[in-house]
Amino acid sequence: MPQQRSLRFADDPHDRFWWHHRDGRDYVPAVYEVLTDDEWQLMEEWYAETAAIGAVGEWNPPAMSLIHGFVSGGGLSRVAQIGHYHGYSALLVGFWLRAMGGDRLLVSADIDAQATAFTQRYVDRAGLRDHVRLLVCDASTEAGIEQIVAALGGRMPELILRDSSHDYDETKRELKRWIPRMASQSVMVINGM
Repeated sequence: MPQQRSLRFADDPHDRFWWHHRDGRDYVPAVYEVLTDDEWQLMEEWYAETAAIGAVGEWNPPAMSLIHGFVSGGGLSRVAQIGHYHGYSALLVGFWLRAMGGDRLLVSADIDAQATAFTQRYVDRAGLRDHVRLLVCDASTEAGIEQIVAALGGRMPELILRDSSHDYDETKRELKRWIPRMASQSVMVINGM
């Protein structure tokens, strides 16, 4: 039942649920409410498995709400992600793109092959292969950018989600390579430095 989905997080003491612990957060954010029951069940399993292996490091509900607004409100069809870690945002964006219909794609790159294999397993279980493509590459290099653009059919993304290294110098290197290549009216969302 969508009305109950993430409300239990308010009682979970883990820091990853900080948003749900705050007063006035006794509702399910739209980013979870729009999921089908099967999609939410998969996310529940994803939360349990990532907690069990200590792989916590996902975007928070306010950031995902902003991204959802760009993707859905903008009717986007080409999204690139730099750093997917264990796949939280890749799964959510994939679910949204699938619900929007048509030929919409997220290409997500990470340098960690093990995290990518974990994420691929969930992408496969979710049936998202038509909407989510994962790459193992360094998106801060020209070769990595070319791999991402090629996977997007040779076109630059409309939205870039940057959540790779949180090192200041590494962030500057990525921005220096990506910003000059960004398409007109495209947006980059950066998760922390």
